[in-house]
Amino acid sequence: MIGAWVSAVFIVGGSLFVLVAALGVLRLPDVLCRMHAATKAGAFGVGLMLLGLVVHAGDLATAIKAILVVACFYLTAPIAGHLLGRIAYHRQRGELNLQTDDWADSTKAKSKTTNRDSPSDR
Repeated sequence: MIGAWVSAVFIVGGSLFVLVAALGVLRLPDVLCRMHAATKAGAFGVGLMLLGLVVHAGDLATAIKAILVVACFYLTAPIAGHLLGRIAYHRQRGELNLQTDDWADSTKAKSKTTNRDSPSDR
């Protein structure tokens, strides 16, 4: 009886995270924010739902399958999100009002400075 309640809590909690991820995809303003909501909250929600499945089933075979599914999901979702974000960034840089890489500008500026501009000479 307790196992059924614990699995229900995990499944409902995971469903809520997946719902929040879906609402984030619908409501957030730009592609990068939407991608973040889909990968982070969605992955955590699926993990909780599969944990609820494992608690409900209670056997080793289901636990191993769920662990493999969660591992696959956690390995592929961030990579897919990163690639989608990178493509969106390069295609819609002007439309999204995103800034360019600030670190690239600072490394170019540092390479142009001379030794007399270093902090040790001040």
